[in-house]
Amino acid sequence: MDIDADRVAGWIEGLARRPDEIADVFVERRHSLAIDWKDGESVRARLVKDGGLAARCQDGGRQQLCFVSGTDETSAREAIRELQREWNREPLPVRARRESPPSQDELPPHWERWNKRLSSMLERLAPRHQFRCTLTETTRQVIPAHGAAAASFMRRFVSLEGSIVAASRHGDETRTLSFHAPDADTTADELRAALTRAAEPRDAPTPAGDGETDVVLAEDVRPFSFTRSSLTRSKRTANRR
Repeated sequence: MDIDADRVAGWIEGLARRPDEIADVFVERRHSLAIDWKDGESVRARLVKDGGLAARCQDGGRQQLCFVSGTDETSAREAIRELQREWNREPLPVRARRESPPSQDELPPHWERWNKRLSSMLERLAPRHQFRCTLTETTRQVIPAHGAAAASFMRRFVSLEGSIVAASRHGDETRTLSFHAPDADTTADELRAALTRAAEPRDAPTPAGDGETDVVLAEDVRPFSFTRSSLTRSKRTANRR
């Protein structure tokens, strides 16, 4: 975070003059890395950074928000100034915008790990495919007035959308896959299971279980029940013939 929470909290103190009044600044940043995969190779990657900031003041049933597109201290000051004018409070003095240092486009380590995981999964489970994988990291920070500590938290999300080419008894078959989940310890296993299910043959024979089994037949065919032992005897009789 490139915002000094203590400094911003001092700017909004004048908006919350009484203990029952609420004033805070909400900052959200979102970084998304979208990678296009085709048959085991990443053919395109795009990094998108965006975010916004809002200053809020609430007194009883009255509440107002002022939004700006930036996420730095200058943007926070502009939002607070606008809110102060709306509430007939003396606005902060105007200051020249401070130049932010150039942003670094280096990928976080967890994104690099996901790329390696995905390359290995696709090569082993679905070698013929066309996917877009999106790794999103959202960071939020709330800076309140009245000297309360600022709160911040982060959420990561993994998304995989596209199609695979799976072999079947009737020839190659294109199947779609859409996977979305928070980035947790078990997410890689869940994605691996989803790829496995998408690639498995759908017309493979399923063995009958023990006991009686219901069978769905075409129209005008009398329903009946069978057991695995009866099927085994039928096969032996057919082989003798």
